[in-house]
Amino acid sequence: MFVTGELDKATEIYREWEESYPRDFTAPVNFGNLYGIEGRYEPAVEQVQKAAKAGGDEARALEVMAGRLHGLMLSKDGKGAEGVAEVRKAADKYAAMAFDFGPPVTVKPPHELLGELLLEQKKPAEAKAAFA
Repeated sequence: MFVTGELDKATEIYREWEESYPRDFTAPVNFGNLYGIEGRYEPAVEQVQKAAKAGGDEARALEVMAGRLHGLMLSKDGKGAEGVAEVRKAADKYAAMAFDFGPPVTVKPPHELLGELLLEQKKPAEAKAAFA
């Protein structure tokens, strides 16, 4: 539904899922992605943090996702240095994680987002290192 743009329908389904399975992390993760797509980073971070608390084995990956979103939110709010620091922490956590099989949990690896933020701040040498 993200791909087709049916965000209202997705919201309805996630609400039903959340009501049916209140301890499951699936709905908060999807709400976090939905809010991120809409550019609503604060509720996106809150939802992903909520998911991380309930996430079991996926908790570490969800913490990375929350850090990435929080850094992006700070950067979009004009706090570039703080945003870069937050995404850098997320990238370090991501790099320390064991390799997992299957599709990636994160939409964009945090080191890639870090490189993009550094390029926006006119720091190409640091960006090159982040992309490496």
